[in-house]
Amino acid sequence: MGVYLARGIRMVDPSAEILIREGQNVDGDWIFISKFDLKSNRVRYEDLVLMFKNSVESVGGALLD
Repeated sequence: MGVYLARGIRMVDPSAEILIREGQNVDGDWIFISKFDLKSNRVRYEDLVLMFKNSVESVGGALLD
């Protein structure tokens, strides 16, 4: 699922920084970290948050605030 999220982000910002790794001290959960730019894009921040939430929850995870 993380790879698909990364592809979606790269559609918005081809130079996005994306890190997917196994978390430490979180019972083996995976951590997805990304930095990307929404300037001059027609994607709304709220839409991206919903995309992340749906993707993470579909595999049994939860968003960290």
